[in-house]
Amino acid sequence: MENSRDDYLLFFPIPRHSFLPPIIMKHLPFLFVFALFLSVVTAITCTKKHKVYGGETCIGISDAAHITLANFYKWNPSLKKSKCTTLHVGQYVCLSAPLTTTSSKKATSTTKAATTTKPATTTTKPATTTTTKPTTTTTKKPTTTTKKPTTTASSTPTGIPGLTTAVLDEARFCLFLPPTPGNKGNYGGMIDPDAIADSEKTSRVFCTLDGLVPGARLMPDGFITSAHYQFNTTAGFVQVTGEIDRTKYSLSAADGGGQYDNHGAGSPPLSMCQGYKYYVSLIEPDIQGYCIRCCETYQDCNASRSAYGCRRVVPPLAFSV
Repeated sequence: MENSRDDYLLFFPIPRHSFLPPIIMKHLPFLFVFALFLSVVTAITCTKKHKVYGGETCIGISDAAHITLANFYKWNPSLKKSKCTTLHVGQYVCLSAPLTTTSSKKATSTTKAATTTKPATTTTKPATTTTTKPTTTTTKKPTTTTKKPTTTASSTPTGIPGLTTAVLDEARFCLFLPPTPGNKGNYGGMIDPDAIADSEKTSRVFCTLDGLVPGARLMPDGFITSAHYQFNTTAGFVQVTGEIDRTKYSLSAADGGGQYDNHGAGSPPLSMCQGYKYYVSLIEPDIQGYCIRCCETYQDCNASRSAYGCRRVVPPLAFSV
């Protein structure tokens, strides 16, 4: 037999004369229970977030933050499900493990207040609350304190403005080039046929985006015609290889190119790659090619083979790992 409206009124105190439709009045107790359920929904935040800019990819973002792609997807499950196809400009993504907090205390308080045995309930509840709060606070604070120094140390630039390059992804990287187009400023106003080699000690950094590293100039418009970003997280290096249009910076077709690196005194001196111990980069105007690799070890950024060119110094990888 179906329960009458008065049966529900015994368990849920609502007015017997209401402006709400009968169907709503009948199910109002269940709606109340559902509202209580929503009050304990878990809220997820993360200690470190990143706002997505144009041209960024999931691989590029995770590598720039020095985290594995697996962890990136774990902390951003919606991107894992869509295989990064839903990544869009302006979106915020997590670069650290989410912190989980619950708000179930209000629901508990409401339920306890309705209990007839108030003294017993009141005595037990403070003991539970007092025990839980210190445990939660003690666990979270050390976790947050441990992660922040790690993030800051890996992302803080320490190089000299204008002499610090960077490799983040196929859309965000920097190269060293002569200080003036064709190195004319150091060659009597004429195009230097050996502009790259002659500027190894005087070159300056140029980036694909403004503000990528301190003191960098913007890459000449149309100079980069292709870019292929790869990385090896096990070995600890990242690289970009591709092609250039030498005419966009007045480089000679007869220029066999040269190499920039930070081995020894450096070429140019005091130059470096942001976040890495070593780097090596070549510009080859005669074949309209370029390459740059930033490494944790010297073996992966060997600067003693400049005559071999990009294909030997920074060879393309079969795949990124």
